[in-house]
Amino acid sequence: MNDASDDLSEPDERTGRPSIALAIRPDQIEHTPEKITWETVTLTNAALPALLRFAAWHLELGATKVSFYLDQDMPDVERFFAPHPRVAVIPCSPEWWASIGRERLPAHQNRQAVAATQAYRSAQSQWLCHIDIDEFLLPDTSIADWLATAPDDMAVLNIAPIEQLAPTEPGDTYHFKMAPRFAGQTGALRESLYPTFGPYLRGGYISHLEGKNFARTGFKAVRVGIHSCLFQQKAIANRTRLPGVWLGHAHAPSWESFARHLAFRKTQGSYRPQKSGNIGLAQVLDMLESEGENGLKALFKEVCLARPDLLAALAAHNMLVTRQMPFDTLIQKHFGVSLEDLA
Repeated sequence: MNDASDDLSEPDERTGRPSIALAIRPDQIEHTPEKITWETVTLTNAALPALLRFAAWHLELGATKVSFYLDQDMPDVERFFAPHPRVAVIPCSPEWWASIGRERLPAHQNRQAVAATQAYRSAQSQWLCHIDIDEFLLPDTSIADWLATAPDDMAVLNIAPIEQLAPTEPGDTYHFKMAPRFAGQTGALRESLYPTFGPYLRGGYISHLEGKNFARTGFKAVRVGIHSCLFQQKAIANRTRLPGVWLGHAHAPSWESFARHLAFRKTQGSYRPQKSGNIGLAQVLDMLESEGENGLKALFKEVCLARPDLLAALAAHNMLVTRQMPFDTLIQKHFGVSLEDLA
């Protein structure tokens, strides 16, 4: 049974919470890309097509294993992935919670942290990446090449997020926007790109700016959170951000998706009011909702849609990343089915 101090709440590095640097052992260090192993962990209740897109993409990138911890009973998902050795499906049933000595936590963020930590403790790979089902690793070359460049003294590698813009037409081409600071631009550019809503959005995003992490495995007392990792309740200090990989966040891939998730995110997710007291996305959404759907659609169009003029402006400031992501082809390659077969 986990001890009573197994608190997975995350530190805010701006508060000066104590931190600790982990000593990296020689057996944890590998610089040969062909010998590097890595895996992902995700707590999810998404439908099978979303799981297939995520799994196929990361298996194609070379993931040793993709682990899905299921936040609800999903027997169809368990059955589908059972024959696939590189995809692990772990139902978070009452029996599973009892087996780790915990009660099911009410907040999904805390359940994510527990699942990720359990995956870390059982990981057989050298690195574990905790990301959500709508997040996709986008390396410049390969994940293994990137991990091979990790400094020997670093325990955690942070990946900067870029936010997917909703496509205006179907296809395999996806565009992602950067926050100005990720491209070496000043914050003033945000208001130029998004003149109505930019002043109230961190980095011009409606999702997180903190990014996600690869954690070097092999430490017994590490707790893996959403945006940070802890060791003995202290933030891990030897953490860095290396160029070469982006975190492509498909947070609002369509107007329908944005509208469908709005109520949940306002009450339990990333659109809740921030403690700073400043006017931000939460307050803007409250105001727009009071005016009806047109206001929300105006926000989506200005900030989330891959409009040609926005794409051109982002590209002019080196703030645009465009990738080919042929999900149908990759799903067929790795799982022998098409999404149409599952419809």
